Amino acid sequence: MSAILIRYVQLASQGPDWASYNLGIFICMRCASIHRSMGAHISKVKHLELDRWEDSQVQRMKEVGNTAAKNKYEERVPPCYRRPTKNDPQVLIEQWIRAKYEREEFCHPERQSYLSGSMEGFLMKRGKEDSRYQRRKFVLNENEDTLNLAHTYPAWSLGTTTLVTTVAVPRVVSVAFSIGSVSKTLLDGGTMWKENKEPKGVLRLSELNVAFAPAKIGHMNSMQLTFMKDGSTRHIYVYHEDPEVINCWYMAIRCAKLHLLQVAFPSTPQSDLVLRLPRDFAREGWLWKTGPRPSDAHRRRWFTLDNRKLMYHDEPLDAYPKGEIFIGHESNGYCIRVSNTGNGCKEARFPFHVVTPERTYCLAATTHEERAGWLAVIQKTIKRPLTPQDSTADKAGRRSIADALSTFKN
Repeated sequence: MSAILIRYVQLASQGPDWASYNLGIFICMRCASIHRSMGAHISKVKHLELDRWEDSQVQRMKEVGNTAAKNKYEERVPPCYRRPTKNDPQVLIEQWIRAKYEREEFCHPERQSYLSGSMEGFLMKRGKEDSRYQRRKFVLNENEDTLNLAHTYPAWSLGTTTLVTTVAVPRVVSVAFSIGSVSKTLLDGGTMWKENKEPKGVLRLSELNVAFAPAKIGHMNSMQLTFMKDGSTRHIYVYHEDPEVINCWYMAIRCAKLHLLQVAFPSTPQSDLVLRLPRDFAREGWLWKTGPRPSDAHRRRWFTLDNRKLMYHDEPLDAYPKGEIFIGHESNGYCIRVSNTGNGCKEARFPFHVVTPERTYCLAATTHEERAGWLAVIQKTIKRPLTPQDSTADKAGRRSIADALSTFKN
C-alpha cells in the first residue's frame, strides 16, 4: 500500500515523505514535527515508506488530499493574514498550522481575535539603555491609529489590592495604593485619587513596521517594532513565551494597518494594499562603511534594509540607527556601483557604492557572497516603482540632507 501512496504523492505533490492520515494530507518533514506536537487527537502522522499503512488509511488519503483539505481549512483566511513560506520563521509556520487544524480559525471567523481592531496585553520589552527585558503593557487601537506603550510600575500583590511604588515628588509620599487603573496617593495628610491614563509611548500604526526577529533577539517568539519618533527611527524589541500570543499581536498589527490603508486609499485594489503591510527586513548583516574622503576610516556597522530605508547601527539591537540611506528609484538617480579594487582595509575586501542624488556611500562586505546578497536586494529595491508613501519619504529625506549640508557649510 505504501508504494501506491508514494506514486500518488510523486504525481500530486512533488514528493513529501510524510502524511497526516486522519486529515488526509501529505506533509513535509518540518510540518510533520509540528503535526506530531499537536497530538494524535488533532493529527495522526505516518511516514510513507517506514510506517505500516492500513487499507482504511490509504482510502482516507485518496478521498481527501491536499486540495480538498486546503479548501476546507483555509476557507476564510483574512487577506491581512500572512501565509508562511518555507524560509519563514518557525513561529509563523507553526502558528499557521495550529490555526488551521488545531484552532480551526479559518473555518470559524469568530475565533480570529486579531481582526477586532483592538488588543491589549503584556509583552517582554528590551530596555532602551540596557539589555534587560521588562514586562510592559501594550494597547492597540485601530480607530486612533495607535499602539500605545502603557505606564507600568513595580508592584506587590496584597489580595485584591496592589501596592505600587511611585516616583517621589516634593510634598508627596512615595507610596500609593492601586485598584485596577485608579491610584490613591497620600498628599500632606490628605488623599488624592488619580487615574493613570496617559501612555508612556505612542506608536502610529500607519508608520509602524513589525518583523519577526528570533535570530537577532535570541528568542523564538520575538518581534522588532520599527517606527518614527520625533523625526527619528526607533526600534523596540519584544517577545512572549507563548508563540500564539506573539503571532496574534503580529497579525493584529497587520490587520489594523490594512484597514487604515483601505480608508486612506479606497480606490486601490486590496491585493496592492496587502503588499504594503509589515514585512520582514529584506536583509540584515554586518558591512564596513567609510566616509566620502579617502582619509576616512572604515567602521563596522550593522545594516538593516527596511523597505527603502537602509539603516546602519553600532550593534544589532540598538534602539536608534546611527544613520539612514533612502533607496529611491533608478529614474531619480539612484544606482549601485561595484569596485573590485582594494580600499586599504583588510576586512572590507569587497567594496561597492550606493549612489544617491545627494551623496555616494562607500560600503564593503567581508566576502564575495555577502556583497552579492546585498547587491541583489538593493538593486531590486532601486528598480521597484515608488508608492505614494515612498515618494513622500524621498522628498523628506532630500530636505533633511539638504538642511544638514547647509548647516555644515554655515
